Amino acid sequence: MNISRGFKFILLASISSLIIACGGHQPQKNTSLEQPPSLEIEKTINSPAVTETHINTGLNDAVRLVDTRLHLKQPYEQAWRTVATALEFNRIEISDRNQETGEYFVNYDPDNNQNKKTDLLDNIATFLFKDDYAKAAYKITVIQISRTVKIIAEKLAAIEMDSLEGDENIIFDDKVDDGADQLIHHLYRTLKNDLPLD
Repeated sequence: MNISRGFKFILLASISSLIIACGGHQPQKNTSLEQPPSLEIEKTINSPAVTETHINTGLNDAVRLVDTRLHLKQPYEQAWRTVATALEFNRIEISDRNQETGEYFVNYDPDNNQNKKTDLLDNIATFLFKDDYAKAAYKITVIQISRTVKIIAEKLAAIEMDSLEGDENIIFDDKVDDGADQLIHHLYRTLKNDLPLD
């Protein structure tokens, strides 16, 4: 019995010394394992996000103002539609149109240079304090010349009004000052800068 007790004691002492020896020992790092690559972090400048509601506007260099005429670098069919869009954008009333002759007949008041982009206060100020002209009938003519389209505006004369008799929508007043130049400049600003593009 003494032998087995002694054996147990030796066995227990051996296990205890192993536990103590292992507990005090630091585990070895295995350097043979593949390390993940280190990535460099690049500094980026946050740019504003492009929103889906951004709309391109204006034809920029595709339209030029030469004296009192507009030159538009578009095929005739496209230019015809572009002029209609510009007139509608500026809330200029189209009383009649004839695409075969390239003519739009509009009622226009040069004092009323409002479009959808102008500020409400600007529109009110224009309405209250500016009254150099009155609404009158104008003809806008779209003419194909080589690779460009020429656009001209002129106030309708009494003789031209005779050919349009029967159209009650056209306003004519012979005493009203001619605002054709203002109409062309108004269209130019819209076509160049403000016209919404598809």
